[in-house]
Amino acid sequence: WFVPGTAPVAPVAPPPAPALRVVFPDGGDVFHRDVDAPDAISRLRLRAEAPPEVMRVAWEVDGVATEPASRPFTRWWRLAPGVHTLRVRDADAPDHVSPAVRFEVLD
Repeated sequence: WFVPGTAPVAPVAPPPAPALRVVFPDGGDVFHRDVDAPDAISRLRLRAEAPPEVMRVAWEVDGVATEPASRPFTRWWRLAPGVHTLRVRDADAPDHVSPAVRFEVLD
């Protein structure tokens, strides 16, 4: 028996490390590109998260990889009309790849 409020509390497990994944955009997102806007502002900020041991990622849009980037895992991408597939890879372990995310850009 314990006095109310004095019972031992079970330890809480730390949250699991994040998986390598695209955070933004979400699968199925649809964006509209303003054809009158300059290319410099017709961009989308891609975001990813990864386990702590991942130091660099390479973004892959429609099968074309970018140069590796360090934390925070963000990259600006110029909007281009069409349906696109996006994933990120651990730049130091290329077989470690995120699930693909498909999104669309309309004119």
